Amino acid sequence: MTLDEQYPYLRHKNPHLREKAMREIAETADEQTIDALIALVTTSEDSDYRRTAAQTLALVGSPAVPALAAQLRNHPTAAVRTACASALAALALNFSEEPFLEAGLSALQAALKDPDPGVRLAAVGALSTVGAPAVELLMAAITSEDILLSMAAIGALASIGDQRATAALVTLEDQPDTDPYIRESIAHALERLRSTPWR
Repeated sequence: MTLDEQYPYLRHKNPHLREKAMREIAETADEQTIDALIALVTTSEDSDYRRTAAQTLALVGSPAVPALAAQLRNHPTAAVRTACASALAALALNFSEEPFLEAGLSALQAALKDPDPGVRLAAVGALSTVGAPAVELLMAAITSEDILLSMAAIGALASIGDQRATAALVTLEDQPDTDPYIRESIAHALERLRSTPWR
């Protein structure tokens, strides 16, 4: 029996019924359930259903991280890799009081160099949600040749509010060859960082 046969509301148009099914699946999820959800994320032609499966994995928590990380690293389709990065972001938010697994951090770090710009930006968003454990990864990304990625990483650091980012941003701001857009982003980030209590 497939997941959508076992939980018919998983594909329901009513978001409340769909969320109820997602939570029921997440509460009893085992390795087979995670594999079934990953299969939906990676093979379903229904984008809404893929998204529901990814959101369900985000409700499962740490046991789902290795499978999402593996697909983020290895799946040939950018849309699937983006969905996995977004699921890791949602998982970090849902379980913010728990340590984020190294497998997830490592996969997100690799995704910062993904050939697809959408995947790279999704990885930055996920690292921003992870918070303090991701600061050094984001600091490394601010010197990327991809200006959009650099600006996103700068914004992520400002949103995390970690003191370690300040020195790196000041150094980059002071370099004469720093792109004007990057310098402007840094100025805004530093303003936010200096007005944020350190975490």
